[in-house]
Amino acid sequence: MGRSYQILSDPSGPHATSANGISNNGQIVGEYFDSGGVEHGFYLSNSGGTFTPLDDSLGVNGTEADGINASGQIVGWYNDSSFNVHGFLDIGGTFTPLDDSLGVNGTYAYSINDNGQIVGQYVDSSGNDHGFSYSGGTSGTFTTVDYAGATQTYANSINNSGTIVGVYSDSSGVWHGYLDSSGTFTALNDPLAGTSSGNGTFAVGINDLGQVVGYYIPDNAAGRHYGFLYSNGNYVTITDPNALRGNNLNGINDAGQIVGYYYDPAFFQYGFVSGNLQTDDFNG
Repeated sequence: MGRSYQILSDPSGPHATSANGISNNGQIVGEYFDSGGVEHGFYLSNSGGTFTPLDDSLGVNGTEADGINASGQIVGWYNDSSFNVHGFLDIGGTFTPLDDSLGVNGTYAYSINDNGQIVGQYVDSSGNDHGFSYSGGTSGTFTTVDYAGATQTYANSINNSGTIVGVYSDSSGVWHGYLDSSGTFTALNDPLAGTSSGNGTFAVGINDLGQVVGYYIPDNAAGRHYGFLYSNGNYVTITDPNALRGNNLNGINDAGQIVGYYYDPAFFQYGFVSGNLQTDDFNG
C-alpha cells in the first residue's frame, strides 16, 4: 500500500502555501503568500483543522512560521518595516524577537524541540550564512554552528536529543546535508544528488528516531527538487504524486508524518502532509 498525501492549501493563499514544520502532536505550521505577494505564517491544530494566521506585529513586510514543538511553541522569522529579518519565538501568542548579535544582516529561526532548543541561520556583516543553536527561552544564548571548511552553513532542524541537521556549501558551490551530534558532524549526500555548483543534498528535518527528510537537486534537472527520506543509512526518494514540477520535504515527526510543498504544472505551490511511513517506502 502506498503513502497517502493530503493537500494543505491556505484559503488566503490558495496557490502559494508551504507546510514547514510538524510536531509530535500533529500540529503544523507554515506560510502562504496573499494576493499582494505578502508572506504570512499559519498554524493548523492538525491536518484536518482550520488555518489560523500567524503574523508577528513587527513583521509588516512578512512573517514565516517554520517550526513547532509539542507544547505549541513556534519559531520563524519576520521582515520589519525596513526589510530587516529577525527570528521570533511565539509562546501562546506572545512574540519575542530572536536576534543573533553576529547576524547583522538577518536572523532566521527554523526549528524548536520539546526542550526549547532552537536552531536557525544568521547572516554576518560580509553576507555569509552561519547556523546557530539557541537555548534559554526569551533571554538565552546563541552558539554558532559551522561545518568545517564550508563557505555557508544552515542549521535547519533539531530533535529532542539535540541532534541537528542542516546544509553546507563547499568551495565548489555544491550543497551537502549534515548531521551534528554534540559537535560531531557527518555529511549526508543522497546518491542521486548532483555534484555541480548549486546542486546537491539539502537536509531539512529530523525526528527523534534519527530519520531525516529534505530534498536533492540532480545535475541537468533544470533546478527541479526531489524529496528524500534518510533512515538507517538508506536514502529513499519520496514524491507527492501531484508534484509534476518537484517537491520539498520540510519536516517529519516521530509518527513518520511528513510535511512539505510541491509545484504543479502551472508552478502553483501547495503544502502537503503525508500519512505515516509505509513499509514500501524502504523497498525502492
